[in-house]
Amino acid sequence: MRHFIPPVRNLMTRTLALLLVVQWLYFMFAIQYPSLMTFPEFFWLGNDFEYLHSAAGLFIDGNSPYQEPDFVPLPPALYLPILLHHLSFWGAFTAFRTISLLLVVAAIYWLCRQLRLDAVNSAIMLLITMTYGPFYFVLAGGNLDALMLAFLVFSCARNTKIGGAFLGLSIGTKFYSLLLIPVLVLRRRWREIGWAAIALVLLLSPFLHYLPDAFSSVFHRTSTLRLNGNESPAVLFILLFGEKRVWAWLTCYATLWGGTLLLRLFADAKSETDTENERFSALQYLPWMAGAPVLVFTYTGTILLPVIVCLARRNQDRNLNLGEWMAAGGFLLTALYPHVCRRILSLLLPAAYIGKFLTAIAPLGITAMLIGCGIDAWICLSNNAKQK
Repeated sequence: MRHFIPPVRNLMTRTLALLLVVQWLYFMFAIQYPSLMTFPEFFWLGNDFEYLHSAAGLFIDGNSPYQEPDFVPLPPALYLPILLHHLSFWGAFTAFRTISLLLVVAAIYWLCRQLRLDAVNSAIMLLITMTYGPFYFVLAGGNLDALMLAFLVFSCARNTKIGGAFLGLSIGTKFYSLLLIPVLVLRRRWREIGWAAIALVLLLSPFLHYLPDAFSSVFHRTSTLRLNGNESPAVLFILLFGEKRVWAWLTCYATLWGGTLLLRLFADAKSETDTENERFSALQYLPWMAGAPVLVFTYTGTILLPVIVCLARRNQDRNLNLGEWMAAGGFLLTALYPHVCRRILSLLLPAAYIGKFLTAIAPLGITAMLIGCGIDAWICLSNNAKQK
């Protein structure tokens, strides 16, 4: 019997992998039998890449990429679509998805090796990656979050120039990677900040004429209020107070996000980290990046994968604490496929409650990760105080 009980050091990764694989197998089975459930968002093939492709075409023709109304990132996001533009749309989309898939798998594998995960945990992490719902959504739509994830992971490279350059690439891909700059300031990693700035300036230089439209677009996208498909923690407070009581839900959201972030920053400022582990410290801030905008879509959860790799590394040496388990549980909530949940919930709940419950699952997941990371920071502070 004891052979069927996973050792403590593998408990978190094995539990997550088991639940995700079961869900994924049901999802794959349901694809073959569409009468079992509907899943529109997983089959809007290329909807995000269509905007990138269209904006790239406008830029190639000498026009503003922001004439494409649904193109909202910073213009460096167009580099790969521009390079692929000589292909047909579906050829370019297939190439973009393939590159995104390979980069994410390479990044997660590289991170597992750098953190010295054992072979079992490394294999399980790749299995989790390939069955994680938000990652499926990234590949289905052709979103940029896969590239952003890879750049964020590779920004942990030992070489300062390479790490900084990848951070600049990440900021140019999705603007909210800027959140990592205060983390680098806290660690006094000035050279990385300098190389990130150089990389970002070089990336932006061909698009100087369009930067006013770019920043206006980014601000509008990140501050748009919308409940349908929104996974921001703000959704929980909107459901609680109502959309019209803006100050109530916005204050609670800002307090949750900012309060837990300050606690994490304070804990990091008080702790001493060796040089080898310090380069990975920025990855623990990814939940705050995922929960930063007021509008967060499913695919953004992809950038949470490195958090689980870091937790797996800790779980090899010791039992996880309450905050770490809460973060892992929050990750699981972000991984649930909405239409799998709808099918199951229809057997358990009245129809009137299913819609709100589904709307709240992923926001609750990101909220749990923020609170869990905050609890972990508090535990770190307490342990440091006891040691002194």
